[in-house]
Amino acid sequence: MSAAIVTGVGVGRTIESDGRSLTLLRPTDFELVAGRLVALAGPSGSGKTTLCSILIGWDRATEGTITWAEDAGDPGAPSGSGGWARRSLAPQRLALFATLTLGENIALPLLAAGRREDVEPAVHAVAESLDILGLLHRLPHEVSFGEQQRAAIARALVGRPALAILDEPTGHQDAERTALVVEALLALRTSGSCSGGHPRRPRDRGGRRGDPARSDLGVRRVAGASERSSVLDRADAGV
Repeated sequence: MSAAIVTGVGVGRTIESDGRSLTLLRPTDFELVAGRLVALAGPSGSGKTTLCSILIGWDRATEGTITWAEDAGDPGAPSGSGGWARRSLAPQRLALFATLTLGENIALPLLAAGRREDVEPAVHAVAESLDILGLLHRLPHEVSFGEQQRAAIARALVGRPALAILDEPTGHQDAERTALVVEALLALRTSGSCSGGHPRRPRDRGGRRGDPARSDLGVRRVAGASERSSVLDRADAGV
């Protein structure tokens, strides 16, 4: 059985706004295991992006506990956590540097880790798998938003991190390019990494944002080792 990269028990996030308490993420249990591709599903407002932000270290849970494997690092640790060599992100807003080419943006995790000798072969390989190899010399504003998104995904995958978190990675892709993204994630999984995130569905079901009573959030294994993955349901988390 593969080892868990990160395990959460009762992880939730609540904030205070205008004198009232708002629940962004209801208490949730999860386990992300090496060699798995995991989909986080639920209606708008159920806490998908909040959980992604907590896992990457951009936000903090207000309840529950999160335990990281030693080689994955804790994103909240003051000493740092090994950077994107251990844990990477493709956010909804992409966060590409406007003055760097797509190739330079993709190479950043490798350069930050001191892996200069890996830059050319690794960047070319991941770019080819996502059909952006011919665009590496262009700046972000010179390509479509879908191509920018695939560059952000390539940046998240190029260093083969222990955990890759992708927030709506197919939200701006057609069917053909969605298949390329999934194939790239499956290739990362075979290297012993875990990829997790939430796909964008045509229409969300369920309650409104900020309505925790009607929210449901599910974490399910899409592909991976033969062992059973944990399933978290808040009523009907349709994947």
